[in-house]
Amino acid sequence: MKNCLLLFALLLLLSACGPNYILQKSIELPEKTWSYTDSLYATLDIADTNKLYNLYLDIEHGTSYANQNIYLLIKTQFPDGQIASKTLSVDLADKIGNWQGDCNAETCDVRVNLQQGAFFNAPGQYSFSIAQHMRIDPIPAIHGVGFSVEDTGKVREW
Repeated sequence: MKNCLLLFALLLLLSACGPNYILQKSIELPEKTWSYTDSLYATLDIADTNKLYNLYLDIEHGTSYANQNIYLLIKTQFPDGQIASKTLSVDLADKIGNWQGDCNAETCDVRVNLQQGAFFNAPGQYSFSIAQHMRIDPIPAIHGVGFSVEDTGKVREW
């Protein structure tokens, strides 16, 4: 009984030390191909504009993926209705072809830091969309895409 309580206390302590994700959204691409129509959509309500956040993108791809990088179109809709969009090139392999991220013989998981210490200027609802932006449709060997927002527990300094 004493060992069980000690184990429970240790697990509780370890779980409290992990990241505090306020949003985690992902899509699994069942055919292992990413089409223009397979966008990832996520919505986030922000109340406190002083908090700082880290924004992450996760891509799971097969080791048969034929390119060094992938182009993405990321759109953010702000509470006032304005939309900002950005095309982003994400390197999945280095210049000599070594895969980035955590890989095994068949797949790689790549985490991209989109923005560290980000803050939201206005309270309200923010909507995000992430779409593939390559010249190929669909892109083979892309298994899934994820988007996460982590509350850093910090506030911005004025």
